Amino acid sequence: MTERYFTLEEAQEIIPWVQSAFDSIHELSSKGIESRKTASALVEKMQSNGGSQHDEELNALQISVQESTTVMQSTLDEFASRGIIVRDVQRGLIDFPSLREGREVYLCWVDGETTIEFWHEVDTGFPGRQPL
Repeated sequence: MTERYFTLEEAQEIIPWVQSAFDSIHELSSKGIESRKTASALVEKMQSNGGSQHDEELNALQISVQESTTVMQSTLDEFASRGIIVRDVQRGLIDFPSLREGREVYLCWVDGETTIEFWHEVDTGFPGRQPL
């Protein structure tokens, strides 16, 4: 059993924050991927010419990746502190624990949906989504 259950209205009120949080996560993830690619290419370049003239640039890229990772983790921690279950970060798939007919279920939302329109049993996951 979970510590917190959401009504549909409570979960619906949080959706603007959720969408904004996933927009931020996706932006940070893209930035991190690009920084990693740039750093990897820089390391190859440094190894091929034997120089360390790019140390500062490489260090800055590594710091950027770490900062992005820290902010993303902080955002994911915020989901958890609110009682929201993140199922898939890339897809933006989350569940809100809820009660339906006296049993625990999940209100299900995926990035891009404007409202919560589906729910599923705790043991069926996304494939078991049913309309509200």
